[in-house]
Amino acid sequence: RSRTRMTTAERTVWLDKGEAFFEVKHDAAHPFVVMVGGRRVTDLGTEFRVLRDSKRTEVTVVAGRVRFEAPDAQAPLQTAVLTQGDVATATAGSMLLTKKSQSALNNELGWRRGVLVFRYTPLSEAVAEFNRYNETKIVVGDTNAAKLKIYGTFRATHVEDFTALAQMVLGLHIKNDGNEIVISR
Repeated sequence: RSRTRMTTAERTVWLDKGEAFFEVKHDAAHPFVVMVGGRRVTDLGTEFRVLRDSKRTEVTVVAGRVRFEAPDAQAPLQTAVLTQGDVATATAGSMLLTKKSQSALNNELGWRRGVLVFRYTPLSEAVAEFNRYNETKIVVGDTNAAKLKIYGTFRATHVEDFTALAQMVLGLHIKNDGNEIVISR
């Protein structure tokens, strides 16, 4: 969910929840700003991804630079300028900076091409990604199954292909109850 405001001084987007990719032509006279999770992301000429869920805000820079900060400047240690491959993950009281390779960035942005890419990803995380794109929800029925790792590329809307792989390769049981598919050992 997002809202926008364009003025003569600034271009602003609010991302309340979800994920968005921005490719922005830098204009110092009219900065592009994304307000997300109580934070401000200011374009410094770049391509970047913003993810907001109930637990965290994440900004990933594909090219160029962005400034990621708390807008009220009450947390100066939580302000950073990010460049290509940098990932900032922020919660209410902390911020973690990491670096990703170009191949990891390409995998992470697979959703732009309609695919989800998993590289030794816990089943619980893969299921959460599928659930973001589909009305039919997948539920992992037990903690042992949730920890299993999955490797593969899937169409984001092909839940059946994903669950079939979980059954064939991981040996899991699949129970389809209409709008919910339960995966368990």
